[in-house]
Amino acid sequence: MPPALALFAFARDLRVRDHLGLAEAARAGASEIAHKSMGYVEQNMAATFEFAQKLMHAKDPTELVRLQSEYLANQMKVLSTQAQDLGQSAAKIVMDAAKPKKP
Repeated sequence: MPPALALFAFARDLRVRDHLGLAEAARAGASEIAHKSMGYVEQNMAATFEFAQKLMHAKDPTELVRLQSEYLANQMKVLSTQAQDLGQSAAKIVMDAAKPKKP
């Protein structure tokens, strides 16, 4: 094989390896985010069922309104924290994928 063609083939192989590494990093990152998301879904469902239980035992409309206000305020905080965490995880995955790989 002529030296120029061998050099081209070597460069091509390095590039393919880089792309495969990026694809693997993206897959692992997506798996991490999916796992976190499912954990958040479970937490949110548990909070919703707990809220429903409290509603069933409410004594009057005033207590219903208080319970709903507390639930909504708490869920807004929780959802904000969860979204922030998922955003940070996604940003970390992108930053890690963009880092040059050491040979």
